Amino acid sequence: MGYRILMTNNHNWSTCEIIQAYHGQSIIEYTFKNMKNKRHLSFTPQYHWTDQKIKVHNFCCVITYLMTSLIYKTAREKGFTGSMDTLLDMLGNIRLGTIIEDTGKKGRPKVFYKLEEMEPAERKLAEDLGIIKLHERPMKIKGFGVYI
Repeated sequence: MGYRILMTNNHNWSTCEIIQAYHGQSIIEYTFKNMKNKRHLSFTPQYHWTDQKIKVHNFCCVITYLMTSLIYKTAREKGFTGSMDTLLDMLGNIRLGTIIEDTGKKGRPKVFYKLEEMEPAERKLAEDLGIIKLHERPMKIKGFGVYI
């Protein structure tokens, strides 16, 4: 008949707040659906048996989802129209190649990095997110190598 009855124990909420909370439920359900997706951001498989390790694994998954949501939000603001799954697939196609050049001299060979060829949509996404030239100046942290 087109009617829904919404019940709540929050008696101090206005009718508008109750309806907004009801509509917000679908966002939470979509988040859990994404976190159960086997291809991206999945909670499973989980190879831990102690409570502490399970909690840490779940925390890492939630932080990953949060970071992915921020990247997705940034991409949407720059004009990206696809879903989060499409975004992750496109980012997975952006790959960095390591080129080792033998100089003919003693010592270490010359190593440099180059992005593999990309589709135009992937290139635009990488440019919009500011990762297209990120490999040209690798981060330098004492005692830690970004690229091996």
